[in-house]
Amino acid sequence: MGRELRIEFDHAFYHVISRGNTRSRIFKKDSDRIKFLEYLQQIHKKFKVVIHAYCLMGNHYHLLMETPKGNLSKVMHTLNTSYTNYYNYRNGRTGHLFSGRYKAILVEKNSYAQILSAYIHLNPVEAKLVEEPEAYEWSSYKYYSNESMVLPDFMETGFILGYFGKCRKKAILRYVKYVEDRIDIAINPFKDVKADSVLGSDEYLDWIRENAEAEGWVRRPVPKLEKLYEDTEIEARIRKWVSANDKTGLEKKLDRKILIYFLREKANLELRQLGSEFKMTEAGICVLVKRFKAKLLSDEKLQHRLKKIEKELMNVKC
Repeated sequence: MGRELRIEFDHAFYHVISRGNTRSRIFKKDSDRIKFLEYLQQIHKKFKVVIHAYCLMGNHYHLLMETPKGNLSKVMHTLNTSYTNYYNYRNGRTGHLFSGRYKAILVEKNSYAQILSAYIHLNPVEAKLVEEPEAYEWSSYKYYSNESMVLPDFMETGFILGYFGKCRKKAILRYVKYVEDRIDIAINPFKDVKADSVLGSDEYLDWIRENAEAEGWVRRPVPKLEKLYEDTEIEARIRKWVSANDKTGLEKKLDRKILIYFLREKANLELRQLGSEFKMTEAGICVLVKRFKAKLLSDEKLQHRLKKIEKELMNVKC
């Protein structure tokens, strides 16, 4: 089955869920969750995204996200890649942290934002981690239930609280009651999901369909190399591509780093093998890859180059 299309447009609302690979934990310590919130601040600053609600569970997270610049794919790639690099480095691991693609449901915000926020904030209660939502530290509920809490830059509560009144103090009291009234009720806002990824009315779905192609909102993702092939075949493709395209003998330092990065991160070659091949220590390989990934996060030109290489690798015949 093909990968679902992403619909991206300015000020779109999404309910985003990303789970750990094989449902394993993605947050082991409070420091992990603190770091993830720092990455939310970074994507807000870089991509102007706004988070209307969040909840960080053990093996997954929920975000109610607005993208003023219509750039969901770039946002999520940066967020999950940044956190994966941090988590892998801190825990001495390699490979995928998250299970496949994140789930992003396009939301008709005026009809579903408030119920989705309640669903997200009640996740820890539903999982029986706490009895009341305010007892769970790692969600945005505290910013909706406590008037004195200072909002982080990436958070916005005004849109959802606006449905509960113009006076913020009264709106908070009404919102808290709204959520608490649903503690013992199984909330299922996704019963109205249409076309697998749109949560809204029939009219909203029709509007999306009418505008998606005409306005260029559809983003068709490129299949990830590591999802289609085994490690050994990835390595064979990388080496064949190098032999066909390497005009410098990898004399350029950046080309050498790219090759090491691909062989380590995409083909999962062992440090010992890479060290022997490139006449470096295993520690040296680790440092090189770590610095390269850090550069990759902020260097759009390098990101474009690696995406171009990965597309070419898809067409290499072994």
